[in-house]
Amino acid sequence: MRNKIFILIIIILLIIIAGGAYYYFYKFKPSQTIQEQPITEESATEQQEEPTQVTQKQDPSSILDYYNIIPADYIGEAIDMEIDGVYYDRSKFIEILDEKNYYIRLSAKPANLVRGGGISYTDFTLFLGKNAPDTLAIANTTCVSIGCLINDLYFLQYKNEQWIDMQDSVFPKLDEDFIKEKAESAVMNKFGNLGDEPESVPVTLFILPRYGTTILLKEEKTDTVIYNLQWNGKSFDAYKQ
Repeated sequence: MRNKIFILIIIILLIIIAGGAYYYFYKFKPSQTIQEQPITEESATEQQEEPTQVTQKQDPSSILDYYNIIPADYIGEAIDMEIDGVYYDRSKFIEILDEKNYYIRLSAKPANLVRGGGISYTDFTLFLGKNAPDTLAIANTTCVSIGCLINDLYFLQYKNEQWIDMQDSVFPKLDEDFIKEKAESAVMNKFGNLGDEPESVPVTLFILPRYGTTILLKEEKTDTVIYNLQWNGKSFDAYKQ
């Protein structure tokens, strides 16, 4: 009888000990489980790296685009300068703007800028390329008492944000002896033999087109055409007149 009571007491003690252990481990022991937070559409967007925004500069396309970025060194007029306390922005010098025909003429007249020593103007014509880059022609012209003279003639292309001188590539070599002979003959036929008079001195002038794609080389006093220079989409072909 005593053995049965002793065994019953042991069983009760084991039940109490087991219950206490369970209560301790599952009630008071901190949990080691890491719960993953669900990924929502908003959080996924935040985790993605934002792409770098690159601003790409567009190449000029209109004649006004070209004029707005051409360095002032190529232009004979006093653009983008301060004179007597007045700043002369390049937009003030536009006398003719013909965007349809890719042509601009500049002069001091629209800017109300009086200059001594004759008058001057600058012509721009953009020649569109055919399977080739466009070519910008610039002619700076000064007119004095004996006639008009070309000061500068440029042929430029805009590549990789740089201006490239293309004169040797697009403009042909001209026959200087033919030019001199035809110009002198034109002046002689109109004015006769005037000796050392200013009118006897031939003046040749390149005329950039507002209409069409042909540059003319003229004797300015007699308006005699010496050369036609026709744009073929890549360069100019020269034709004696």
